[in-house]
Amino acid sequence: MFRRFRRLIVALVLLIIVIAVAAVVLGNRSALDGARSRVDQRWAALRPPLQARYAKLAVVADALAKDVGPTERVPAQITKALKQWNALTAPGHQNPAAEVAIADDLEGLAAVAHTTAQSSDRIKADQAVQSAVADFDKTAAPVALVDAYNAAVRTYEHDRTSGLRRVTAAVFGYGSRRTFEPAPTS
Repeated sequence: MFRRFRRLIVALVLLIIVIAVAAVVLGNRSALDGARSRVDQRWAALRPPLQARYAKLAVVADALAKDVGPTERVPAQITKALKQWNALTAPGHQNPAAEVAIADDLEGLAAVAHTTAQSSDRIKADQAVQSAVADFDKTAAPVALVDAYNAAVRTYEHDRTSGLRRVTAAVFGYGSRRTFEPAPTS
């Protein structure tokens, strides 16, 4: 009789532990879903102004290509990255994590293009290049949207990497998200 009672107690304790673990994991999953959804919503708000910005960057790449040659490093890299951006942001093919990565690459390339446009007297004298760069500079990503997105990412990353949520994130595949770092404009 005592053995039966002890087995029942052990089974009951194990059941309580399993229920508690399941509640914690499922509760954390809901919180992580919410945090990741906020990141994606903030990115969706940034996507349209970035589309306009990168359309202007394509003009910069074309103007530079006409001046320095289409196979030169800067115009070729910008063109390649813009193709990736356009593929990622095509209707029905949105992947916010990959979009942010390529947007950060494009911002870095934009900074290089800006420097290239000021690198020699010949390029400085090319009105098409200078006009394209000036138009691009006018399309800066809205600071409020960038700040809101980056704040959502920081919150998600904190939630994803701390406490018991770290285990839930690993088990259910909550991958990391990166902040968006726009190129400084002159």
